[in-house]
Amino acid sequence: MDRAWVTWTAAAVLLLGAGSVGCGRPYLHAVDDGVYGALLPRTEQWAEEGSEGIPGGYAALSADGAERVVLRIEDDTVTFELDGESAVTRQVVQRRDIQDSEGSGPFKADSQALALGDEPLVLGSLTISDPVIWYAGGYDSTEVVAIKPWDPEERGPIVQCAAADEQCLALPVGESLVGDPIGDYTDMTRPGAAENPVTGIRVTATDIVYTLDTGQEVRSSRAEETLIQACALWKSAVWPVPAEIGLSFDEPVLVETSCPLPSGEAPRLTVMERASLPVLAPLEPHRAGQWCQPGPDCLWFVDEEGGPG
Repeated sequence: MDRAWVTWTAAAVLLLGAGSVGCGRPYLHAVDDGVYGALLPRTEQWAEEGSEGIPGGYAALSADGAERVVLRIEDDTVTFELDGESAVTRQVVQRRDIQDSEGSGPFKADSQALALGDEPLVLGSLTISDPVIWYAGGYDSTEVVAIKPWDPEERGPIVQCAAADEQCLALPVGESLVGDPIGDYTDMTRPGAAENPVTGIRVTATDIVYTLDTGQEVRSSRAEETLIQACALWKSAVWPVPAEIGLSFDEPVLVETSCPLPSGEAPRLTVMERASLPVLAPLEPHRAGQWCQPGPDCLWFVDEEGGPG
């Protein structure tokens, strides 16, 4: 089976809310009002092995030279934007609740698709016939939507949107298109590993605080923060690691390594060599769904509240 499709499927499964039953009705994965968006993959990312995991609709928009696509859903009004300019507005003509193909308990959950009418959706060189907006992942609310042609045979909870789907876009929720790393993180390295003196990391709006195994705290400012687009559709924050921590790296950096899509099961923060930062994380086959594999030159940290990813 294709590695990129496995990665994409794993990401979708991780994002699915639990299908529960209330008052005799199946749980509904509804498409929530909100803003969904993505950056367009860069030229060098399309050339990387593993780019087959990028939803196919992005190829046409990239060929147009677009850099950003945004979808706004408010009640029954749907607006698409390219590079900050309104491109097309459509109306939801029907909300279709489709029983999932998988599930547990006496009922299977339903996934919702918003039908936008028979007229093709045209965004630059991308044309999507008989367009619908599918719920494609989330816990308490919609975290991913997929825009693609209506297929009456298609069922959730996993809505495929791979490179072969040339009329498909997958958009994660949010407009900033940069991860929010604020939180407390715990070392995932095996206990007693000498190569990692850091037991925890706290990220605030202004600072990063490293807690060492001696109990000492080392503080650095987020003013040195830079952004990279190693995730195909998203930007990630990168910070230099203070020398006083004493890591045996050439140039260690701390990276926010949670890609919304496409995604593996990467930890939320990773310390790695700057020279090893990937072009297309985590889809490059040799990375096995991660930015780097845990070891002396790759340290993982998980969110104490939300776990990895």
